[in-house]
Amino acid sequence: MSPDFTGRKRRISYLRPTAADCDSFLYLHYSEDVSIDGILAYCAKALDIDSGLAEARASRGLALSVSQRYQEAEKEFERAIASNPNLFEGHYFYARACFVQGKLEQAARYWERAAEIKPDDYQSAVLLTQVYQSLGQQEKKRDAARRGVERAQRDLEKNPDNSRPAYLLAGALAKLGEFERAKEWATRALAINPDDVLTQYNTACAYCFFGELDRAVDLLVALLPRANHETKAWILHDSDFDPLLDHPRWQKVLELAR
Repeated sequence: MSPDFTGRKRRISYLRPTAADCDSFLYLHYSEDVSIDGILAYCAKALDIDSGLAEARASRGLALSVSQRYQEAEKEFERAIASNPNLFEGHYFYARACFVQGKLEQAARYWERAAEIKPDDYQSAVLLTQVYQSLGQQEKKRDAARRGVERAQRDLEKNPDNSRPAYLLAGALAKLGEFERAKEWATRALAINPDDVLTQYNTACAYCFFGELDRAVDLLVALLPRANHETKAWILHDSDFDPLLDHPRWQKVLELAR
């Protein structure tokens, strides 16, 4: 009996969006020499095999959004979600694109759906906290923080050397007022990955809640010369930094972020 070639093609097509997503984030956060055209080519090959593949649409949307082609990206996200309403990546990536444009209500909607689709995802829950904080929805912020803490702790049990759940856990704990635990995890995140831009950024967020504003500004000033356009845009929309608005060096941060 000959192999199921249709099934084999589908399995191959699912590999391409995953590779495309990795390249998009390497390009975005770590300034790797990755071609956006090459990322889009990954997605095109997947769609050539299966034109209805929602994962490829979401990956194409991510690549377009990291290159600031937001209108094109949103069309791809809409097509991905229409094709598969339960696709985590479609909702998570769409929320990121909305947030960086300051579309906070939309970001909240798509991150909530992402968190619902994937119950072990701590990222969506924690990122929701800053959106609800900006929208003045305090109870929703606390609820999202509690979900984020629970999920991040479970992830850290499996991946104790991963700085991302550590620093996101620190931020969620800080929003719940659990400052001592938050400080421990912020310190641990920096110890795991001290030179990482995202670790520094999110630890700076946590420091704002502790009142350690000089340390927060120090981290932001250090990371911004290496930051991409999206990280800079996040600073402008991130309510975690509200305690810094009257800091004497906040204007310096804004200059570096523009």
